[in-house]
Amino acid sequence: MCTLCRPADSCKRLPSANRRPALVSRSPDPARLITSDPRRLRAVAKRLAGAGSAPSRLLLLAVGLIIFIVAGFPARAQDSSAAKTAEAGADDKTEERAYALLEDVIVKAQTLRLAENRIRFKTAAACLLWPRDESRARTIIVENMNALATLLASADKTDPRFADRRQAYTILRYELVRMIASRDAKLALNFLRATRQERPSASAPDPELALELTLAAEVAPKDAKEAAHIAEESLNNGVAAELLNVLDKMSTADREAATALATDIIKRLQSEDLTSDGDAAVVAAGLLSMTRTPRADSPAAPDHADSDAQAGRALITVDEQTRRDLISAVAAGAAAMPASRMSNAHILFNSLPAVMPELEKYAAGQLAAIRAKSDEFRRSLDPTTRAWQKYEDLRQQGSADALLEAAAKAPPEVGDELYADAAFKVLDGDDPERARQIINSISDPQRRALKGRMLEQQLLERSLLRGKLEDAEQRIPPDATVEERLSTLLYLSTIATQRKESALARRFISDAMSLVGGRVRNGFQFSARLQIARALSANEPQRGFAILDDLADQLNDLLAAAEAVDGFGPDCFNDGELKPFAGNMWGELVGQFGEVLAALAPKDSERAVSIARKFQRDEVSASVSLRVAERVLSDAEAKRRGHALAGAR
Repeated sequence: MCTLCRPADSCKRLPSANRRPALVSRSPDPARLITSDPRRLRAVAKRLAGAGSAPSRLLLLAVGLIIFIVAGFPARAQDSSAAKTAEAGADDKTEERAYALLEDVIVKAQTLRLAENRIRFKTAAACLLWPRDESRARTIIVENMNALATLLASADKTDPRFADRRQAYTILRYELVRMIASRDAKLALNFLRATRQERPSASAPDPELALELTLAAEVAPKDAKEAAHIAEESLNNGVAAELLNVLDKMSTADREAATALATDIIKRLQSEDLTSDGDAAVVAAGLLSMTRTPRADSPAAPDHADSDAQAGRALITVDEQTRRDLISAVAAGAAAMPASRMSNAHILFNSLPAVMPELEKYAAGQLAAIRAKSDEFRRSLDPTTRAWQKYEDLRQQGSADALLEAAAKAPPEVGDELYADAAFKVLDGDDPERARQIINSISDPQRRALKGRMLEQQLLERSLLRGKLEDAEQRIPPDATVEERLSTLLYLSTIATQRKESALARRFISDAMSLVGGRVRNGFQFSARLQIARALSANEPQRGFAILDDLADQLNDLLAAAEAVDGFGPDCFNDGELKPFAGNMWGELVGQFGEVLAALAPKDSERAVSIARKFQRDEVSASVSLRVAERVLSDAEAKRRGHALAGAR
């Protein structure tokens, strides 16, 4: 999936006429003039040599020393300048390779038979091409927008596979809109609306509304006002659950805009029936949490909400009347909830305990009805869910001893999880032996074994981070599977690389390679080789490229064989081409290959491009090439920013 590679116009150089001339000092410092020109130093030395006094000779010695030191400056400056020029030239060549690769993708995509492949690859290439040629990129995107609209309009609704195709097109549109949004949010919205799909049924949730709000959440961190505009428009069609995600993203980018949107949503909730509209009830419950000022003793909220909790402020701040309107809407919905809707009202009823003081303040007349409905809701839950609800607060905030006490009295299926929770809390307190003893209290043998392995894995990782790496391999459990051993060895190689212990990193990678064997015979071995190639990127990238070179040849053979037997197994091909959609096992394998090759690309872009072009199938070559080009261009942009930052210091 494409990400922002470079800001617009960053690749354009200013014409020489626009460059600022060097500033000339009107009163130069004599010392600076002398030390900046060795010829002046020699002239001064000659004059001093003519004076035979001791002080003059001492001064001559001093000036001679200066000559010796400074004489090398111009050469070193020239060397440094030449090195920078060479580096800039190499970077330019690297970018040119990436852009040439994009041109290849556009040409190859045009010849593909599947319209989905053509649209996907050309749009992705256009988004990467954007910084160099925005006008052309826009033209390509609009062409693909029209092509996708035509494809959707011509879909055969009588085809038994129509429902699957519809879902596939929804995934494709979402992927393309995210790409385009990284360049231009309004263009992405136009793309979404121009390719709008029919609603499956009047009673079903509108997927288009959800997609537009997903787009709003994507653009919110960079353009909160545009996100708010999209969300406000969506309110004309109802209250969708995705509004909460938009508000969450906006709250960090523009609190004022987030507050205004939350206020408008709460106004809209006044006219919504929370007893029949699941999304409205979800949004109301979410807003209860987002607009509530956290208590000093409440557990810290995740992510960026943590700082708000510590500061004693709500994620989104609304005025008292708006908060009161929200409480009233929730109270009315809970009090009137019919028995037939109880099973779908978990979020609403689970949110009530935290706002009980406000319910008593703002909805005192409905308290009796709310409590009665809450009791009815708890009775409607199945026994296991009821049992779990009782322990939720304990699991989040309780001590290990409190969990152990509860586990001994709880039903077995609940008690086993409480024992596991207690064990990991004890492990956090650095008492591994007691943690192991607690794990042994789990009654279910399979669950006990699973939790035990998780515990040992955490212990291994901690010991590796704290201790010496030389003997770390010996601490891998003897009963570890090949997959677990391989994963641990590659993890060890990463730590060794971070510690600049290159020889040790190579040893771990070598041991990992010995687990895989010779020629790839199955999917695990293929993925394992890819992981090893990625691990080699830090210290021995050329060995990593050699592995990928081999795997590219094997993947060509595998894809040819897979197409030949496609009718007898998974449906991964259509009209002789690999289908692009999620769930396609061969497509996912190609995606993994592309990711690893992209990770190695900054080490040797020429070789990465060469491997990307090895694939015999145009759709595979295009997919891998896009990943390589994206990584090369983003790496070049990161270097440019680093140089600019260093120059500004």
